[in-house]
Amino acid sequence: MTEEIKEQKKMNETEQKEGNQPEKETPQEILEGVDIADGKVHAEKAEESKNHADDGKSDSDGDEIQKLKKEVESMKDAWTRERAEFMNYKKRVAQEQARYRTEIISDFAKNLFPVVDNLERVMQVENPDETLKNFLSGVEMIQKDFMSVFEKERILPLNPVDEEFDPYKMEAIAIENREGIEKDTVMEVFQCGYIYDRDEGDVKVLRPARVKVAKKS
Repeated sequence: MTEEIKEQKKMNETEQKEGNQPEKETPQEILEGVDIADGKVHAEKAEESKNHADDGKSDSDGDEIQKLKKEVESMKDAWTRERAEFMNYKKRVAQEQARYRTEIISDFAKNLFPVVDNLERVMQVENPDETLKNFLSGVEMIQKDFMSVFEKERILPLNPVDEEFDPYKMEAIAIENREGIEKDTVMEVFQCGYIYDRDEGDVKVLRPARVKVAKKS
């Protein structure tokens, strides 16, 4: 009886020890655990690789943007320089054209001044008879036609009687001292002068008026 009790006690202790030990995994469970772990590792590596790739792509895009910005700035600078050179060229051309026009008009007018002077002398005839009056009327019409052409080309007569003497526009042929005047004044015009009004305030004297000046004594 005692032996049976001991044997039963021994069996109970053995079962208790086996119950405390962890349950062993089957081979399939072990493989599934390995697959899950490997998958997690692979996923982590893939995510890390993706992050590195994104970082590299971001750096590459940033470099490309900076390169494009530099190219744009370079093209803007080149365009600005080309535009400035073109504007300077246009200005030079305009100035040259204005100078050529002035020279051409000046030469044209100077060749006609003697003709106009002669027409004016003819019209200064005193006490003409009827026949001469008709002739003078024709001469006057021709003289007016010349003056009309001058006016269209902005060539203006200079007849400065009673105006202040201007040595730039006038040539003093005779001088007479007078009292009671505050400035040198034109008394008489011997020969009409002409100016070319190129632009407002920009006047070129084509021929100075030949005048008699009253000078302050």
